[in-house]
Amino acid sequence: MQKTIFLLLALSVIFSCSDKESASKSVFVDTSRSFFPVTEYILGQIHELYSTPVTPLKITTYKGNTDSIWMKPEQTKTFVQNFITPVIDSAKLHNMFKEKSFLDQSINAFTLTYDPIKKLADTFALRGWNIYIDADANKVKRIYIEKNFTQEDASYSQKLTWRSDHYCKIITVNKNDTSSQDIKEEQLIWNFDE
Repeated sequence: MQKTIFLLLALSVIFSCSDKESASKSVFVDTSRSFFPVTEYILGQIHELYSTPVTPLKITTYKGNTDSIWMKPEQTKTFVQNFITPVIDSAKLHNMFKEKSFLDQSINAFTLTYDPIKKLADTFALRGWNIYIDADANKVKRIYIEKNFTQEDASYSQKLTWRSDHYCKIITVNKNDTSSQDIKEEQLIWNFDE
């Protein structure tokens, strides 16, 4: 993880010295030797949440109805369980995904994208993920993960957005229901400063 962040910082220094015309362009670099440990990071964030005196609020929006409930911090791991398996790291997924990174100056963040090297088996749910690292603070700002799965003869697409130290959101779309776009949005908030 430190090697990847160091590489990204080095690229930042190199490209910050270039002329203004190239400042609007993104630079792609293949850094496929080691992946950012996404699962370890999310579990670390959950562990930090356990140690705070904050009660997370879960807001669910489904078919035009919104409901909310206060949850115990310990329930956070259960809430995101589908996104912490399989473990996202280079040891497990290096042969299936490749990492690319670029500095997106419009959002002042290094973006790490992980896309399949080849077509994945339909039974393998994980489809890809992105990590956004604040270029100034050298901290993860956001993680985005996509999964597809089948349950009770229906196909679903599920997307997780993890905003570091603030909230996580899961959007589940029933891909078989093309008429009404069966969409369920669940958001768990533990930082209410924004």
